Amino acid sequence: MLFKYYENYISSGQKIKNVTYKKYLKFIIKNFFPKNTNAEILELGSGCGELLSEASLFGYKKIKGVEISSEMHEQAPKNIKNLICRRDIREIMRTEKSKKYDMIIAKDVLEHFSLKELGPLCKNIHRCLKKNGYLLGHVPNGFSIWGGSVFWSDITHQTNFTEKTLNQLLKTEGFKKVEVFEDFPKDWSLKSFIRRLIWIVGSLPFRLLLAAETGTPKGKITQNIFFKAYS
Repeated sequence: MLFKYYENYISSGQKIKNVTYKKYLKFIIKNFFPKNTNAEILELGSGCGELLSEASLFGYKKIKGVEISSEMHEQAPKNIKNLICRRDIREIMRTEKSKKYDMIIAKDVLEHFSLKELGPLCKNIHRCLKKNGYLLGHVPNGFSIWGGSVFWSDITHQTNFTEKTLNQLLKTEGFKKVEVFEDFPKDWSLKSFIRRLIWIVGSLPFRLLLAAETGTPKGKITQNIFFKAYS
């Protein structure tokens, strides 16, 4: 049973923080969150509550999360812990009857489910979104030549994704439009700017090889990808 691995997620070394993580969370909020800070937001698999905590500093008031791991829930800041419900997200989405959200977040979550589980879960997520609401997700990218390093870094990962399979899954379950974005290095310091520059230049040969084989250089090749799926 996978539950015991989630219960030991931090102590087994899966939850790793670094000094740039808060900057990364700010990037997500600035680029992917609704502009209206009164938007109703639910985060599935909210972990230690870092994203919700950062969102609260940006003025978002109607936020809450769901997390199955008691180990991660205990690490959440006191002001955020009360906003996080300790339950299975499949149960929450299946039993929610009346509440609707402007945005539901599934950051590093969907890859933990099998295809059999993903269909009903995504269908229920779609049902719980307001009109023009959206699902914001972040998943490993099976199309990347390094995608396997992310997918196989966690024993609880069950499904890998590409831009094409995200569209296949989400549109089948009722979403009208899916936008996918590369998660490339960000330039918030000199060091990260150099990393991004190396990435831009270094990825060109792979894009050229892709163009040679398929006729187009288009394709998301970062290890992870963001997506927004609209109801």
